[in-house]
Amino acid sequence: MKYAYAPVLLGIALLLGGCGDETHVHTSPPPPPPQGINDFAMIDSFGVDSGYSPNETLAIDPYVDAGLFEIFWQAQRAKPYSFYLSVSDTPYIEDSITLYDAACGPGESCNLEGYALCQYNTDFTAYCEDAPVVDLYELIYQVPQTLYFFGEVCGVSKCEYRRLEVEMY
Repeated sequence: MKYAYAPVLLGIALLLGGCGDETHVHTSPPPPPPQGINDFAMIDSFGVDSGYSPNETLAIDPYVDAGLFEIFWQAQRAKPYSFYLSVSDTPYIEDSITLYDAACGPGESCNLEGYALCQYNTDFTAYCEDAPVVDLYELIYQVPQTLYFFGEVCGVSKCEYRRLEVEMY
């Protein structure tokens, strides 16, 4: 019999618990979403555009079009970010060396989208725009050699990258 009153007492306790001062919960707006990369593409020495022909092999040859190649990228948000172009002989960005970097965002030469003209030379060096020359000799063991180019966008809280596989001659 004593258990028959338990549901009634529980109901009364819940009703009384809801009475009294109102409590207002103040929540902060969610933090802004982190910066990211929407696209990373290259036009190689032979004119192959990875943006339009993603299944075509990319190749950079210092004897074709003077080793020129172009890179393009697109960030997700019009906020300040850093762009890094790096190269590695492994598919891991942690093993890469930086070939080019740029400060981007509103008021900069690269806002949502960026572009750089680069050149690969017969002595296995490369550079982009006005960046210093980078020696790629230690990454190239044979010719042709597959290298991995990374386009990385870094915002305040995180970095995100895309990778392209390129045959280097």
